Parts: sequence; structure tokens; C-alpha cells
Amino acid sequence: MKNKTALLLLFSLSLFPARKIKIASFNIQIFGQKKCNNQTVINRLAAIITNFDLTAVQEIRDISGKTMPFFLKKINKISQAPYQYVISRRVGRTRVKEQYAFIYNRKTVKYNNNAVLYNDRENDNFEREPFIASFTAERFDFTLINIHLKPGDVKREIKALENVFRKLQQESIPDKDIIILGDLNTDCRYFDEDQNTFFPKNIFSRVINNALDTTVSDSKCTYDRIIFSKKYTDEDYAGPAGVFKYDSVYKLKTAPLKISDHYPVYAVFYTEFDSD
Repeated sequence: MKNKTALLLLFSLSLFPARKIKIASFNIQIFGQKKCNNQTVINRLAAIITNFDLTAVQEIRDISGKTMPFFLKKINKISQAPYQYVISRRVGRTRVKEQYAFIYNRKTVKYNNNAVLYNDRENDNFEREPFIASFTAERFDFTLINIHLKPGDVKREIKALENVFRKLQQESIPDKDIIILGDLNTDCRYFDEDQNTFFPKNIFSRVINNALDTTVSDSKCTYDRIIFSKKYTDEDYAGPAGVFKYDSVYKLKTAPLKISDHYPVYAVFYTEFDSD
């Protein structure tokens, strides 16, 4: 009987493919008014965002606050679905401060109105404390940790980030699907990914693995990551995961570095089968 039920389930899934969402992370290098004023660049950035249901953005640098509203209009002008965003306040120890944002497709993703910067005042572990928000896509409810680690302090900050993850799972969040995504700078001259243990593989899935190059320049570095718990979130991970190489996708004639020095990274998740 069990075998018969399993066969019926597989047959039904073949007739009605499982619904999925694509979640991405994108460090849009020094994202501010200069890029907004370059029509070619801002239009291409808008097109890139529409490839994903939700994108965690790092490195927004604009004291005027005009960049994200302008960017959203560009996205919605070309998108078939309405997008919205939630943004953090400006963070950083120095005068060079950054903001995080989550940009999401309102048809496929619901924002749960609970975005917050992690309270790092006591220990001051992070140059830019993580930005945390929860979302729902059908039955899949999940919490995202958006982060840009300081290049010169990756070893210390990566340990603190793992503690943030564990603390969130232990606290009152009813759902255990927590996903870290962002520019972790975990490679090349900042961090030896082979010699340093981070987010151990027996506990965590690092779907943007060490073999992938997430940088636009000639260097081959895995700076950008998507990480989640094997125990709770592997069941929701649909695959694939990878690097969205926009210069190849759009056959760019202009230098891709004008858009960013990073490529977006992404992972695909089921929206129908969440059990926690």
C-alpha cells in the first residue's frame, strides 16, 4: 500500500509540477545615485532583479534615500508582476555606511512585516549587523539573514554569524527555515575556505559551494553564499542553485563591471511541502 501511495504521489507530481520560488543575493557594488543616473546600468539591474522572486541586496550607499524608490519604479516598469522592497537603516562603524534591502515579487512572496537589524550593540561583532526579515510563499515560511561581512575581519564575523543563526533557531521564531545569504567574502585573500571551518557541512547546506566563482573580474572567488540548515530546510530546497552570469545571459557589449563586481547567486525552493 505504501508503494502504491508513493507511486500515485510521483504520478501526480509529474502531472502537476511542484511550485517553486527563486531566492537570490546580489551585492550591487556601491549602489547609489551614480548608477541610477546611468540609464543603461539601471535598466540592466532592473532586468536582473526580475529573474528572481526575492533578492537580498547588499552595498546600497545613498544618504539621500532616493536610490531604492527610483529602482523600484524601474523594476515595475518592465516587470509583469508588482515588486516591493523593505530596506534597513544605514549601518557601519565608519562614515561609509551601507543599507541592506529585500526586493520581492508581491504575487509570489508575502512579507511578514517584521524586518529588523540584529542587535549587535553589546558585542559589536559586525561592521554591518545582519538584516533579518521573514516571508511566506504559499506553505513555505522562512526567515532570511542578509549580510555583508567586513573583508578584513571575516574570520571573526563568520563565527558571530553562525551564532546569530543558532540564536534565531533557539528563540521564539515558530518556523525553523532560516537562510543566510549575502556577500560573506569567504575566499581568496580575505579567507582560506579550505583551511578555515565555517558552517560545518554535516549541519549546514552551502549550496553556493567553493568551486563557484561569484565575481565579475578575472579573479575566481566564492564571496557570495546561500546557507541553510540541513535538518530543517533541505526538504524545501528544490535546486538548482548557482551564479547568474548576467554578462553571458544578456550578451553585454558594455563592461559588466559597471553593473557590479559581483554576480547574483540564487537557489530554488519548493513552496508547497514545508513541514515545520
